[in-house]
Amino acid sequence: MKRLAVYAHFGESAKVARYVSYFLKELRSLGFEICFVSNSPISIESQSEISTLSQKFIQRENTGYDFSMWQAGLAEYDLSKVEELLLTNSSIVGPLQPLAPLWQNSSVKQCDFWGLTDNDEFGCHLQTYFMVFRRQVIQAACFMDFWRSLLPLKDKQQVIQNYEIGLTRRLEENGFKWKAVFAQKRMWSLF
Repeated sequence: MKRLAVYAHFGESAKVARYVSYFLKELRSLGFEICFVSNSPISIESQSEISTLSQKFIQRENTGYDFSMWQAGLAEYDLSKVEELLLTNSSIVGPLQPLAPLWQNSSVKQCDFWGLTDNDEFGCHLQTYFMVFRRQVIQAACFMDFWRSLLPLKDKQQVIQNYEIGLTRRLEENGFKWKAVFAQKRMWSLF
């Protein structure tokens, strides 16, 4: 398997929103195998639809936010066979344009992992609603250790500090280079 996407879903309704299916179709068109993980009850009708768009469907209790969903999805795969990993979630409404050009963006071609946006609150880090990791990161002991040591934290601020900020920091400390397609500094310079 070359490309794996683990999609973390949370929804208020048992019917999965149409934009979720649209996003999954876009990922499939890019050659991603999709593991759909939900912390929400999902109707039989929506389960059926999602099952046609994803190779794995995991429904679990609502604990640990996105990171625990990604952890559950990653545990289902032999990551030594994955060339590129996308971790994303259902907070993205869209995409509004094709995603393929993101992979051609010059700012991300030379890095080890990347995302759509970064944030410098509490230290510069990638925002975790859309993160892509290349093989050298996926195979790294520090990446594997991160996921093995992850606990299902209940406090959102702890999740942000320990996992969202922590993942970028840990990888950066281990020599991996990262970029945001829409870097905060660049975006602010437009105003």
